Amino acid sequence: MKAIGIQKASRRLAQAEGSLAKLAELENGLNVHAFEDEWFDFLVHLHSVPEILRTSAKSSPKARQWIDGRFKLEIRKDPLLRFLFQARGTDFHGIDCGTQPHTEGAKYLGYEPNPPIQFTLQAADGSTQTLGGGAIMLEGDVKSFTFSFRLCPVTDKYGNTFDPPEEHNGQKLMSATPVSVAEIALEYYRTLLRGASELVGR
Repeated sequence: MKAIGIQKASRRLAQAEGSLAKLAELENGLNVHAFEDEWFDFLVHLHSVPEILRTSAKSSPKARQWIDGRFKLEIRKDPLLRFLFQARGTDFHGIDCGTQPHTEGAKYLGYEPNPPIQFTLQAADGSTQTLGGGAIMLEGDVKSFTFSFRLCPVTDKYGNTFDPPEEHNGQKLMSATPVSVAEIALEYYRTLLRGASELVGR
């Protein structure tokens, strides 16, 4: 394993951590495009880590066997890691991004992309209203709503669909929001990078 590869992978992991911090700031806001763009950046930075490590391990049979084993047995098979891997590929090859806006207390009908973003909601009585940001009050049965993002199924270029993960490492997830799933994935890749660092020069 080449030391220069470890250094590059560490920088990409740090970029993924930066994207996660921004996602946490945006997850309950109304800027859909900013969240989706940051989610894409997170996926790209995150999944460049194993790709860099695989390239760095080519000259070492021991290191190559180690990273290929992690990639095939964990990244491609664990529900959480596999979903994020496929979400990254889907964003490249299709139009899905793996996340979608979600409201509690009102039906989400769509939004206008020109800032400030405005959302069209449908109340319990069937009436619709176009609203902006902040604490919004609706008429009828709906008094207020909260806005957040959820993971949604992604489809790869071969037509295979991957549902949002419900477990990781054999354990049921307590939360499966984009940010919570990203946090778990980051911890996995930190551990992966530490393991790869021990193979430098071997």
